Amino acid sequence: MADTPAAPAVSHVVVMERERRISKFYGDDPAMAPEFEEEIRRAWAAMPSSSAAHRLDVLLGNVGPTVRAELRCQPAEVQEDPERALAAILEVFGERRTPAQLLQNLLTLRQLPPESVRAFSHRCQSAYLMLVKRQESIGEAPYPDRLLRDHFLSNLRDVTLSRFLRDSLHQSPELTFRQIRESAIRWADDGAEQQPVHVAPITASATPGPTSQTREDRLELALTTILEKMDRLLDQRGPQRRREERLCYSCRKPGHFKRDCPDRHPKN
Repeated sequence: MADTPAAPAVSHVVVMERERRISKFYGDDPAMAPEFEEEIRRAWAAMPSSSAAHRLDVLLGNVGPTVRAELRCQPAEVQEDPERALAAILEVFGERRTPAQLLQNLLTLRQLPPESVRAFSHRCQSAYLMLVKRQESIGEAPYPDRLLRDHFLSNLRDVTLSRFLRDSLHQSPELTFRQIRESAIRWADDGAEQQPVHVAPITASATPGPTSQTREDRLELALTTILEKMDRLLDQRGPQRRREERLCYSCRKPGHFKRDCPDRHPKN
């Protein structure tokens, strides 16, 4: 009887770490150093069990010849340590301007006439990132996110949008740059189809009418809501006097709010 063929040896399948996209750093543009560091660190974080040699290979594989030549001039302990090698690259080829100079650079940014909201937000964020990275490199406490957020919304070309975002921020001071940015981009991209996040709360029951509204309609509704809130606050201080003086923002008659206006909601 023929011998039964031996079962094939079981081999272990090695799953390689998914490649992370990294923009190669040539050392000729200091403004790219913070982004390069962020991408390298993301790549390292994606392979937590890798050796120091592997992480060093990832770093060296994403720098240009000038940067590699500089590293060869560093002491052996720097060349063999990925963290120290990255620090050396950032020290030599990174941003050299002072925090004061970088802050001034950020504060001079304005949205240019042909520039989209998204592109302007990228410019602001890049300038802010350079500033905080430089502060951290010299042991200085970095500026908070609200510096970036406030500068961005204060320098948008669309005045109506800027006012909406300011109203949102007044009601929700904890809003971040990312939230403000997303709201601004939706406004710019969709126009009347979208409303910025966290604007004065407006509900269907309080504002009957068609769902599609122009920017002017939304602005009027937001301002009306804010003014009515002010009326309620004043009511708490002098209810009777405020009821006598209150004017409806629709018919301009005293004694009721716009949402309760009999002219807007005629009885059958």
